Amino acid sequence: MKRLILLLFTLMFSCTSYFISDTDLPEDVKIVYEVYPLYDGKVIRIIGNDRDYTSSSLSGRRQYMWEELSEKHGTVMGEYELPDGRYYIVEMDDLLLIKIPSVIFLKVVIFPDENEYNF
Repeated sequence: MKRLILLLFTLMFSCTSYFISDTDLPEDVKIVYEVYPLYDGKVIRIIGNDRDYTSSSLSGRRQYMWEELSEKHGTVMGEYELPDGRYYIVEMDDLLLIKIPSVIFLKVVIFPDENEYNF
């Protein structure tokens, strides 16, 4: 009887999907090793348009067109290993978290603090 209850309990939790918020980063995501370039805390502006990849909310429930994100600012939280690949997580000005695939990150963003001159 105990084995049956344990088996049912295990199946129930292993088959249940978990909720990922679009405003809070889950604690169980893996940060990519420090041997990669770190952009944590840097302000970015999205400028790119990549036809092969899209950006989405952290949960993946909302897909964003690059035109929709164009000229918006955000702050890089870090590069993370998620179940479906490596992504840079960016907190946008409206406090939503979006994920941008690591392979195109430097193609679709600029760092305005480093590219604009202060006269």
